[in-house]
Amino acid sequence: MTVQSFDVAVLGAGLAGRLSAWQLVRAGLRVALVERAGPDGAGSAAHVAAAMLAPLAESAIAERRIVELGVASVDLWRAWVAELPEPVFFQEDGTLVVWHARDRGEMSLFTSRVRAVAPPALVAERMRALDGNGVAALEPALAGRFPQGLLLAGEGQLDNRGTLRALLACAVAEGLHCVWEAGEIEARDLPALGISAGAVLDCRGLG
Repeated sequence: MTVQSFDVAVLGAGLAGRLSAWQLVRAGLRVALVERAGPDGAGSAAHVAAAMLAPLAESAIAERRIVELGVASVDLWRAWVAELPEPVFFQEDGTLVVWHARDRGEMSLFTSRVRAVAPPALVAERMRALDGNGVAALEPALAGRFPQGLLLAGEGQLDNRGTLRALLACAVAEGLHCVWEAGEIEARDLPALGISAGAVLDCRGLG
């Protein structure tokens, strides 16, 4: 088998792998993307995840650094989606949090955790208490069902599957070399696939 030389080999063609490959080929590097399954991304977490960009909501279960990275990611995804050649659904309408009366205690814990972990300025700017009318104005289908709620403004949502398709199309157009159905491999196995790489970027995730 003829072995081709690449600057970087990216293992895993999920969201992180495709985004990394796209950015690297745009920077002028020769990149090979290696995926254990097919190009549809069905084996990746991004294929089934909700793709919520919700740093304030996640502060209830994460540390401050994760919140800060989440805030930065919303700005980055806004810019990246605008550069993709095909439209990808992206919105920043915020996260609406509602709860039943019996869950009032859980909501108190949620808000306390958000205030304890997230940057105070971010909480003051983006966490807004709503009455029943406010909930109904944001989500008419919930009118009359919840007397109060929280709006975490500025949080976003991304169409993961559309993004997987668009990122791959962009990267291939820029010269990305793809190897599909490679199975479970490690960096040492790349020569058997005809790839010699100066660096290996492992984006296979926990899966």
